[in-house]
Amino acid sequence: MKKILLPLIAVCCLVPAVAFAGHPLATDAAETLEPKKIEAETAVEFILNSNEGVKKNAFIIQETLSAGIMPKLDGFLSMPFWTFKEDGTPIETNRATGLGDVTTGVKYNFLSMDNVTFAVKPFIVMPIGNENKGLGEGGFGFGVVGVLSAELDKHISVDGNISFRTQGVKGGEGGEDYNLYGASVAGKYEATNELKIVGEFTASKPDVTDAKWATYLTAGAVYALNKNIDVDCGLRFGITSDASDDIGFLFGLNYKF
Repeated sequence: MKKILLPLIAVCCLVPAVAFAGHPLATDAAETLEPKKIEAETAVEFILNSNEGVKKNAFIIQETLSAGIMPKLDGFLSMPFWTFKEDGTPIETNRATGLGDVTTGVKYNFLSMDNVTFAVKPFIVMPIGNENKGLGEGGFGFGVVGVLSAELDKHISVDGNISFRTQGVKGGEGGEDYNLYGASVAGKYEATNELKIVGEFTASKPDVTDAKWATYLTAGAVYALNKNIDVDCGLRFGITSDASDDIGFLFGLNYKF
């Protein structure tokens, strides 16, 4: 099951939690929450894939809570709830539903100059999900994301991420620890005061046998209902057919208080 789940693992772990980045993007922004400010995000994804005779669909609800700790430093906790189904040759039908591994960490905005900002985001993945059902890895993971954000003008901004994660795995089929490497770049265009058009390219690869780079393009929009509530939607398309999931439908709700 581990090998079959690798495309899904790669896209979900490129950036461990959306936090302040803003769904439907996975790429994080360098900006941090102000002290005592809280942000709650619900991200919903429906993923479809068909590869080598195996059909897979997955439904993920990810709850992320972020809080400003001090100037230029915030923290986050992200909890995914999964349900997925795999069937076809060469495997029998597999189904599972439950809580996945939980990710927590901080983001520190350590440098700002002119319109360019840099941040670093270390994180820990806690083995909460049931690894026997494919909902988790069974071991702790540790990683870091490097973040660069730049404002090109008052309407256009870009963000870039480079990430590394080392993941422990608890025994079982394919049970070997591995590293996961990722990179992404995203652009945002402020069409109106309420509407942002967003796009993104992501790539990730675990260093396990026969693994290839999983690459994706995402397009979407974010709409501000008011100063505290944003809604969003998007589509994620897999580029590398044998390593990426075919398509993902993305929806989100973000509330600031």
